[in-house]
Amino acid sequence: MRTLLLLLVNVLMIFTSALGQTTAKLIQTKADCNPVTVRMLNQYVHLEKQLDLQDNAEALALLNYKFANSYSIDKNQMILKSQVVLIDISLYEHLRMPHQVVKVFDENSGLMIELKSADTMEIEMQAIMRQYALASK
Repeated sequence: MRTLLLLLVNVLMIFTSALGQTTAKLIQTKADCNPVTVRMLNQYVHLEKQLDLQDNAEALALLNYKFANSYSIDKNQMILKSQVVLIDISLYEHLRMPHQVVKVFDENSGLMIELKSADTMEIEMQAIMRQYALASK
């Protein structure tokens, strides 16, 4: 009986974890964005445009996706939060392939990153847009 209870708890924890990974937090303000996105916005986007983005949560979420989630960090390396914030994905957009993942070394952070394919990005960005369409109803 005890084993069955432990098994049930483990299954429930796995289900909860998987569910939590599939639901993304809706970005409403710049403060909700990933730290790398905040840095990129401060570095590349004029203050006036940043203020406009505060009124367009969907556009802000799509920028957050591009700057913070359109790539992954190779798992076979030690990663510090301070390194992740230094990634400037705009330096590698020209290397992104339509149908395959591309690995690049980011000199700013010292990390190997994997650029998602353009196809994968399109699918994930469409999902973000659907989330905001549902939230606005």
